[in-house]
Amino acid sequence: MAVKDGTQTVTCANRAASDPRMFAPSRTLSWLLDTTNRMVGCHDLSTLMDTAYEAIRVGLGYDRVSLQLIDTARQVMVSHIGTHADGTRHCRDEREISLEEDNYYTRMLADPRMQVSGPGYIFLDGPEIAATLSERKYLDGAPSRNLLVALRTRERVIGYISVDNLVTGHPIVEEDAL
Repeated sequence: MAVKDGTQTVTCANRAASDPRMFAPSRTLSWLLDTTNRMVGCHDLSTLMDTAYEAIRVGLGYDRVSLQLIDTARQVMVSHIGTHADGTRHCRDEREISLEEDNYYTRMLADPRMQVSGPGYIFLDGPEIAATLSERKYLDGAPSRNLLVALRTRERVIGYISVDNLVTGHPIVEEDAL
């Protein structure tokens, strides 16, 4: 404790010593650390995708999740795992989109917001999402809001995660991406 002008001032060290909760991890931080440790421990892509899907759907509470990766050798976007409109899970099927032609996905992946130099996400709401629905070949249902988050290396976009709350209708806000 420090004394300043005849009053007592509690220093950070004294406050930490007197309140053990000061350094106790929050539930969110604990969940994040646990999830990260489980993901780092994955030994194959299938297990990693499954772990990521569960973390996003159950841990973050979104109704639907889709994880898409770019297959650079074949120039296609591959849907590895996702959720149907009724809330049931699907695993990799024949959902592939060509990246060699102009379509919603090539434009979305090239969007400056998804690039390494950008914020890494696109929040679709209202007229912006409505304009995309007819172009999204495998989107099951019509969510009112959609958050698309880039999967990136230091150099490039390698895929994206899409989340929405079509089943429950719970709102998604742009701040969810931050």
